[in-house]
Amino acid sequence: MLFFNLNGVVGEKNNDQSFYKNLMGEYFSLLTEYTYQFEKQLINLEHSIQKCVFGKMEAYWEASKVLYSLQEIGLSSESKLSVQDFESIVIKNLPENTLKYLYVNEIGYLISNVQNVVNSIIQILGSFFEEFNDQLLVIPAVDGCRVVSSPRITALISKLNSVIISLGSLLDYAAKLVYEIENLRVSFSSYQKLECYKKDIKHGKRNLLRLNELRGSLFESD
Repeated sequence: MLFFNLNGVVGEKNNDQSFYKNLMGEYFSLLTEYTYQFEKQLINLEHSIQKCVFGKMEAYWEASKVLYSLQEIGLSSESKLSVQDFESIVIKNLPENTLKYLYVNEIGYLISNVQNVVNSIIQILGSFFEEFNDQLLVIPAVDGCRVVSSPRITALISKLNSVIISLGSLLDYAAKLVYEIENLRVSFSSYQKLECYKKDIKHGKRNLLRLNELRGSLFESD
């Protein structure tokens, strides 16, 4: 198996940050093995929210059987109904279970955004390391240093820039998710936006979170 290493030399794994690619073209690293547990925790979190809002999971599954078609309205480009259609639906006097379902579904969409950003970061990093390990990028060092500048290098650096941007998005999504959980809705007399969107919660507003400055978390200043 070929590993893409931090030193730019493809070959045997030389540290825990080395990436490799499986037969499906997915990138992996020892650094990313935690993502399986992370995915599991996010799934458990979504189920806990569903249970909390509906009282028991059986009630959620029963509602889901009837309301599944509402799942992607206003959230997915694949939905056959437009945002305008969604707005015309939610202004009506909807049953409480329908409002609950829409609510937990929107939180679920927020959770999926966290999952997607994490997976995107891993794949972009893996792609960067594979490109970085291409021997065509290697030139002889001059006085112990080497500088490479080309359109290909510009494209390579842009991958790192996108990782930085995605990390910022991950912090924002995490802050939104925590705020929503800390302020989980209990009244469902009408359709409302998620609380985190009402307050425009971002990582920069983490002081509004009860988890703010929690040691070892994404919300610790250090």
